[in-house]
Amino acid sequence: MINQYNREGDLVDQFSNVSEAAMALGIDDSNIRKVLKGTRSYAGGYSWGDSNSNVNETDLVGDLNPAFIPELDLHLQERGIEKKDVQSVKHWQTSSGELRFSIVTKENKGDLTEFKEKFFEEMKQYIPQVVDPVYSFKKGSPVAYEISLPDFHYGKIGGMSQKQANADFLNTIKELHRKAEGLNIEKFILPIGNDGLNSEGYSRATTKGTPQHDAEEWQETFRGYWKLLVIAIGC
Repeated sequence: MINQYNREGDLVDQFSNVSEAAMALGIDDSNIRKVLKGTRSYAGGYSWGDSNSNVNETDLVGDLNPAFIPELDLHLQERGIEKKDVQSVKHWQTSSGELRFSIVTKENKGDLTEFKEKFFEEMKQYIPQVVDPVYSFKKGSPVAYEISLPDFHYGKIGGMSQKQANADFLNTIKELHRKAEGLNIEKFILPIGNDGLNSEGYSRATTKGTPQHDAEEWQETFRGYWKLLVIAIGC
């Protein structure tokens, strides 16, 4: 694990590798590596360490390895923390042999709970009140019925013939129309696009340039697709 520390030596976050840490903070990974090698003090305003060595956590200071106590005492003293106020201790040793500690105090734990309560209570003042809309839709009112069939990929080489694919397309539209029986349909909306054609045409590729396999030349697929839509409109 790659550990991120603030300038006081407290653990801020952990990452599985240097690249993940660099991406999360938007900094050059080479700078983090320099800190790990000891040729640089900070990267992105933070100190860094490799915790592939032992990482342990205990709820009682007395459970610590006695060899860690002098270093822990110094760590607490530098931060003005009494041992009786320590809730838990995370401790580890870096690959260079340096001891590190992350302290959670009882006071901090209570403060965090209180902070969350105050925070969410305050946020309620800024949350917009959304009123459920009341629609004046009346039975028999005219509606526009949209039938959208994306990813048809007209002209794509596949397991079925284009004739069969066209038949499935038209039957699907008829079935969707049948399911809308009882509605006063004033107009149909049949979107054109959404990968209706398999490729951009002459390039035989998608808009982003991914190569495609077309069963026909682009002129035939273009004419075939718009003729299919004309038939669908007349269904």
